[in-house]
Amino acid sequence: MSGTFSYVGGATVATLVIGIIVDHLGWGIAFIVFGISGIAAIICTLLSRDKSLEYWDEEK
Repeated sequence: MSGTFSYVGGATVATLVIGIIVDHLGWGIAFIVFGISGIAAIICTLLSRDKSLEYWDEEK
């Protein structure tokens, strides 16, 4: 159940925050926030990828 509530809560908070950003700062800043979030997600994925591969190698 916590996964469902986390998903719904996260989606609600994200929508609220983006709405506030757009209302106060405009769509230009909102797209910059989206871009920075995307770049941060890529970096986090690349940094955790090696550890994930090590985990799968240890199981065999």
